[in-house]
Parts: sequence; structure tokens; C-alpha cells
Amino acid sequence: MAHNDKYHYDRSDERDPSRILIVAHDARRRSWIDRAIKQNDLTCEAADSSAEALMLVLKYDGGTGEGCDKAFDAVVIDTPVCTPAAMKLMRELGQRHIATLLVCPQVTFEQAVEVMRTGAADIIPADVKPRELCKRLRAALKIDPHDTESTATRAKADAATKGQPMSTDAKAAGEFARLIQGELDVETLLRHALEFVLARVGPTNAAVFLPGSTGEYALGAYVNLSCPKETAEVMLDHLANTAAPKLENTVGVIDLSDPTMLEKALGEGAEWLQGQRVLAFACRQENECLAVFVLFREEARPFAADSAQALSMVRDEFGRQLARVIRIHHRHLPRDKWGAPGDGWDSAEDDLAA
Repeated sequence: MAHNDKYHYDRSDERDPSRILIVAHDARRRSWIDRAIKQNDLTCEAADSSAEALMLVLKYDGGTGEGCDKAFDAVVIDTPVCTPAAMKLMRELGQRHIATLLVCPQVTFEQAVEVMRTGAADIIPADVKPRELCKRLRAALKIDPHDTESTATRAKADAATKGQPMSTDAKAAGEFARLIQGELDVETLLRHALEFVLARVGPTNAAVFLPGSTGEYALGAYVNLSCPKETAEVMLDHLANTAAPKLENTVGVIDLSDPTMLEKALGEGAEWLQGQRVLAFACRQENECLAVFVLFREEARPFAADSAQALSMVRDEFGRQLARVIRIHHRHLPRDKWGAPGDGWDSAEDDLAA
């Protein structure tokens, strides 16, 4: 999996497990969050104000030299209201690419948009349970629930020796993450994702299918490279009904260029993609499929060997951001009342080739 440099991935392999800064004026809340996090084997430090938190961040966040080993991987800000001081701190943390979680009972939609555009990883209700808080924190840090070592600690796995720069793929993943981190419009997210795909794998037909709350898929966006314009949408609508449901539980980026594999994976949906090179993947968050991507082009133009790795970046970052968008749009509703991207609440078909 390609690494995203958004959350301090340029630090030494020899650091301790992830360090978390807790910012809360209320001593009881600080203590509660501290216990919840430490029970999950993470190292904490606390500050009782945004000003103190910023001082600690500036002290330790030089990247090299004394104090680098104490730099924070994430900051949890607990506040009863979204104050200007808290917003200022979040903007500073966003500029430093530190994962930030806001725990707050009163956040308007307009404030939520502003918070997410600072680069904050999540907005969490104040009555969150300890287990859910840590789950959301680990998601921001990209930590496996059964692994106490942070992704930040493993970030330089691409480098053969200490001090070697991050790979081009890691940098590209970071650029893509920064591009979409504050975007709360599904249509724009889709456009950014498809533009990134085209830049990384070259000209290709591509379609993104979004699930609705009824379980059916709809065409969210597409790039038409070589299909007859008058029949392209008909074909893609058929793929939404046949191929997308077959692909929603797949893991990783799969190559379906072999006709036998194509038919086995897609069943009747395979007939629409015969004679094509095909790559596909599902974006999943918390065991739910949020989108299915299908790329295809003529057999004479195979995808490069590194295309799957490039698409993994899209899968991970797009899925993560789309999940955040859904939470923001539906944060005042019980989960069973949430819509889905395919219901059309904030999406539209987008033909980039038009």
C-alpha cells in the first residue's frame, strides 16, 4: 500500500509508537480521554488550552534534531464549542500535516466544513464511547486495530536505508490526500479522483459506481476514452447493475484482463468488457463499500505494472475522504437514516471526456 505523507510520514523508523496530544480545558475530560487512549497502548501528553498545545507542537515539531522523537502524530481537541482559538490551532496543525480530531457537541454544518478544510481528520460527538474514540483515532493514524505500531513509524518502508527520501509513489499519495482533504462535495471528489487516475495510468475509460441505501449501484462519474458516446452511458448503467455488486467485496486492486477471470469475477457483466484490459477496485471503510472503480481500455494498450499501486492510493484516500463527507453531511441523523452517495444527495454523473 502506498503511503500518504499527510500525517508526519517523514520521521525516523526508530521512534516510539504514536504520540497523541490531548487538548481540553476541562480536567475531567482530559483525564477521560487520556485513560481511553492509554488503554489502547498509545502515548499521550496533555494541554489545557489551545495556546499551550500550540507551544508544545512548535517545540517538538521540527522534524529533526532535539525533541524530534517527541513530535506528535495526532492531536485530539476536546471543546464544548468550536472557538476561534480551536480553529486557529486546527489550521496550524493542518499546515503541519498532523492528524487532528475535534471532539465537540456543538458544531454547525458551516463550522464542520471549515474544520474539515483545515485538514482535520474527523469530527466526533462529545458523548463518544472510549472504544469508538480510539477506533476513530486509529483510523486517522491509519493503525491496524490489532497493531500498536503506527503507520508513521513504518512510513519509510519504501526507503532502503535511513535518510533516503520517500518514493515518488508516497509523495504522489500525499499530494492526492492534500488535494481532497478539505473537499466536501462528492462530485468534486469524483473529478479529482478520476483526474489523478488519468495522470497516473494514462488515458483510459473509467467509471465510478456509487451504492445507494437500497443496495443498488448508480453511475457516479465516468471518463469516456473510446466508447461510442451514444451507447457509453447505456453500457455503464448495465455495469452498475451487474459488475459493481460483484466487485463490492473485493480486496485490493484486481486485474481482470484475462477473459476467464473477467467472466468468473463479473458473471453477466463480463460481456460488456470482453476484449478489454480491465482493472477494478472497491473503496471500503468500516466494512462498507462506498464506491467501485472500473478502468478498461483496448487489449493492445495494457496497463503498466505499477498501475495497481497508483490505484491503491486512490482507493485508500478517496474512500477515507468519502466516509468523512458522509459523516459530515449526516452527523445530526442516526446512522440508520443516513443516505448513501448513490442516492444522489450530493453527486452527479460527470463525463470528463465531454
